[in-house]
Amino acid sequence: MDGKLTVTELAKRLGVTSQAIHNRIRRGTLQATKLDGTWYVEPEEAERVLNIARPIENESDTSVENGVDKPCETCKRWEEKYALIVGQDEYLKKRMEWLEGQMERQTILFAQEQKQRLQALPKPFRFLRRLFHGT
Repeated sequence: MDGKLTVTELAKRLGVTSQAIHNRIRRGTLQATKLDGTWYVEPEEAERVLNIARPIENESDTSVENGVDKPCETCKRWEEKYALIVGQDEYLKKRMEWLEGQMERQTILFAQEQKQRLQALPKPFRFLRRLFHGT
């Protein structure tokens, strides 16, 4: 059919499932036409998708995604978010250590207070002696 690729053929060339190609068509990131119930992708569109899917090599033999030699804006934002999360994680770890120390300190203070209260209670025999003997 004059160079057009079916969804199945394009999926095989990209190494993905047909469902993934259908999802791209549905989202509008891949232009296709439906003819007699079958989706077809124009050769130019298929070539564009195939070129995007395969990384381009630059002079220093490092892979560059989508032919761009610098990080994309989305990558930068995700790196910033990751750095923020790492910083929050460190803060929360320190906060937990401090709170655990406070809890241990409060437990010790509570135990000391309970001990003092128990010592302040009258001794059972003295209490009974005073009660019955009036001394």
